[in-house]
Amino acid sequence: MSARDLARFALLYLRSGKWNGTQIVPEDWVKASTHPYSDSESGGYGYLWWTGDSASGAPQEIVFPKGSFWAEGSLGQYAVVVPSLDLIVVNRVDEKMTKRAVHKRQIAQLVRMAVTTAPSG
Repeated sequence: MSARDLARFALLYLRSGKWNGTQIVPEDWVKASTHPYSDSESGGYGYLWWTGDSASGAPQEIVFPKGSFWAEGSLGQYAVVVPSLDLIVVNRVDEKMTKRAVHKRQIAQLVRMAVTTAPSG
């Protein structure tokens, strides 16, 4: 999957399952799949989506913005969605070029930097 395709997938979820005004993924499914049902070091876990919020409200070791969610894959492929800022952050790793992984802490830091530079209001 290209970075552009991964960004499109994240954008589909940012838009609650709509693409160009057409509901592709049911909005209820988007909400249910990005809701935390268990806890993790970075928040929670839904249906194949990690979340910036934990299910129990437990403190997080790795902090993402509240209400955010992301897909994560091998070596550090990420598609992070921050609905409160209308923001997506995508990271792709070409495994043919490197075996170095991007850790979740690094992505959380990248998202924090993007969030702190976002215009307020």
